[in-house]
Amino acid sequence: MPHVDRDLFRRLVRARAMLRADGSRPLEIRSVAERVLVSRFHFARRFEGLFGVTPKRYRSEVRLREARRLLARGELSVTEVCFAVGFESLGTFSSLFRRSTGLSPSEYRRSIGPHRPPEPGCLTLMGRIGAGELRTSEEA
Repeated sequence: MPHVDRDLFRRLVRARAMLRADGSRPLEIRSVAERVLVSRFHFARRFEGLFGVTPKRYRSEVRLREARRLLARGELSVTEVCFAVGFESLGTFSSLFRRSTGLSPSEYRRSIGPHRPPEPGCLTLMGRIGAGELRTSEEA
């Protein structure tokens, strides 16, 4: 890859953060390029040269990673996950998801099961100890 000056490097890193950022209305790649003061085509070439992936593919990978996390939690339907991560078409989302994981979103959810964060140990134990089993302060 040709040399990237420090200023352009910083702008491309900022652009990557913009593409990764959450939001109900994700920025279009054209808007990101404008915000970092680079033409759309130059932006795409330089971004890929620096990060090894096109801006469009990077944004899709970020969205799909978040979709896998949401599907594993099991709280939202596949359609709700699709829109929550920024896709506008369930068909496109499902197709890209299958290409990325080898499974449809529903198959992925079934294969991973709902993710439940581990319970803190002391609270788990307290739920199993009967009130009569606790020692008084004098016994401790």
